[in-house]
Amino acid sequence: MTRVLHRTEPSIGAVLSRRGVIFWLVAILAAAAAPVSADECISMRGARIYASDFGTQGFKVSLNDGAHPSARLFTFDLKGKEKTVWTAKLLNIPTDVYVADDRPMVVAISSGPCTASREHAVVMYGSKGAVLADYRLFDLLSREEVNAHVESSISGASWAEDARFRFDYQANQVVIALAWGRQIRLDLATGRLASVDK
Repeated sequence: MTRVLHRTEPSIGAVLSRRGVIFWLVAILAAAAAPVSADECISMRGARIYASDFGTQGFKVSLNDGAHPSARLFTFDLKGKEKTVWTAKLLNIPTDVYVADDRPMVVAISSGPCTASREHAVVMYGSKGAVLADYRLFDLLSREEVNAHVESSISGASWAEDARFRFDYQANQVVIALAWGRQIRLDLATGRLASVDK
């Protein structure tokens, strides 16, 4: 005959303590397994390559140990071999880059996660990688417009996700067509704000 040993009932505090530990373990595991939301800041890893519309130029952005990534604009010779146009340190890690076909220029965009400061919303890099223009978000959009049309959070402002970017070579401008119908035009030669069509 099996003898039942004396069993003590756990206290309410101990049960709640164990349940709390289990709850947090489940929460941590669920968070680790869940996909990263659009609002979370994801840092760039390794390198990214962007190309001009007709593929005549490429632009490679690489992370360094420092705060500013390095970049290289390159083209191709007649034999198809890469030829460096310029190298430079960028002001920040852009979320997107538009590369010109007919000149040594790129337009770097910062929108969405990791843009909480609203600095460097649009940066134009020209000859030899020099900064031709550096616009904050509020240089381009009013606070009223940001409040009405831009999805903002602690980690950033998503102003360019549905915008269309193009180089208007005849007018010598880069055109940013915003989702709510407004157009921002920047002069390719000077980087200055050419016009804002409401």
